[in-house]
Amino acid sequence: MSETLFAHLATRFAPSPENIAIEALGFILQRSAAARAAFTGIASAGGLTLPGDLSFATQAVAEDDGRPDIEGYGTDLQRHVVAETKFHAGLTAHQPVTYAARLSPDRASALMFIVPAARMSPLWSELTRRLAFGNYTVAARREIQPELWTAIFGNGHHFVLVSRRAVLTAIAREMEAARETERLDDVKQLQGLCERMDSESFLPLRSEELTGTDAPRRYLQFCDLVNDVGEELVASGLCDRKGLQAGGGHGYFGRYLRSHGIVFYIGFDCAAWLRISILRYGFDLISTPPATC
Repeated sequence: MSETLFAHLATRFAPSPENIAIEALGFILQRSAAARAAFTGIASAGGLTLPGDLSFATQAVAEDDGRPDIEGYGTDLQRHVVAETKFHAGLTAHQPVTYAARLSPDRASALMFIVPAARMSPLWSELTRRLAFGNYTVAARREIQPELWTAIFGNGHHFVLVSRRAVLTAIAREMEAARETERLDDVKQLQGLCERMDSESFLPLRSEELTGTDAPRRYLQFCDLVNDVGEELVASGLCDRKGLQAGGGHGYFGRYLRSHGIVFYIGFDCAAWLRISILRYGFDLISTPPATC
């Protein structure tokens, strides 16, 4: 998906794009019955029975000083869903135990965390560890979908970890089925913002990255390739580098060369690789790097 105007403006000028994304999701839920149905369906994944007419509010403050991003209420004004969204920020002291304590002790409810797909594994481990430390027994994980995991915890409550992509895809699909086409553009704008923020956030290190040398070795090989190509061009007489030096910065490295009086730059650029891959193949596909030129 190409970058949307909403994503560009929110990430460039807003002091907190995360809060904009939360309020945008709340706006969609408040104005679309199809979106509410899709969101409730995800919250009830794994067999939880929830009312079909939930209403949702954002940034709900209570006496516990916690402030979950979204809460879902029934017509009886009872809380049935507590949901938190995460981009790259860490967990606060309230997450998830204070939020879990908001759920009714007499009625099974849902505690949801909506996160980037890349953070699901580490956040599942940390969130369930914190629940257990808070005296909540957590059952084995069930993977309802590749990016929708759930487990029973405490007094029959459901803990749900789901990717933002899965949530927004489900909402868009439900809107299309219900022919709520007037709200689809809102969802696409939010998808664009979330993809932009995901692409710019720090991805958690995998164990193989911590213990292996493939990533730094590969980066050095690309830089060596730039040097080798430059040296070959100079040795062949096609170019010269008199008075010119190598140049590099954040995520890129290259050499300046001259041919027939024209100075040009040959380099390896990680940012360009990522940007071109997103535009050409979509958010999750990072292809082989473009030719160095």
